[in-house]
Amino acid sequence: MPLYKGMSGNIMLNKQPAATKQGFTVDFDAKHGIMVTQFYGEIYLKDIIDSLSTVIRHREFVVNMSACYDFTHATIDIDISTTEIVFHFLTGLADKRGTQYQMALVYADEMTKAIFDFYRLTLSRTDVDVELFKNRATAIDWIVESAKEASVIYI
Repeated sequence: MPLYKGMSGNIMLNKQPAATKQGFTVDFDAKHGIMVTQFYGEIYLKDIIDSLSTVIRHREFVVNMSACYDFTHATIDIDISTTEIVFHFLTGLADKRGTQYQMALVYADEMTKAIFDFYRLTLSRTDVDVELFKNRATAIDWIVESAKEASVIYI
């Protein structure tokens, strides 16, 4: 689907996410080098794959950019075995996406948390640092603090 430039400067998967509450938006925080993807509505495997594909082609994206994926306004309609498909897709994009970054997954319900827990276990085979959060602000704070800690040089 073609990209649509929203009024707030977000990249959107469809042309009317605010009205339909379906799809995703992406914001880039240049100051902290973070991208924040907000999902809306019922989310399927295709939506997650589309969001990853869209983001890596965006002009503001850089390899190994840390990310916050916020699902607090979404219902994930995938099962735990599908997380392996997402893992293989992501590892197939390693040259474009990177292999060493922070990934914050934000959830609103325990079913989503269970899926994220399994996905986090799957990602433990990589150098991606994944944490789960109940709110976006805490997730972004974790990414920013992790970046600060990584830039500290110990003598």
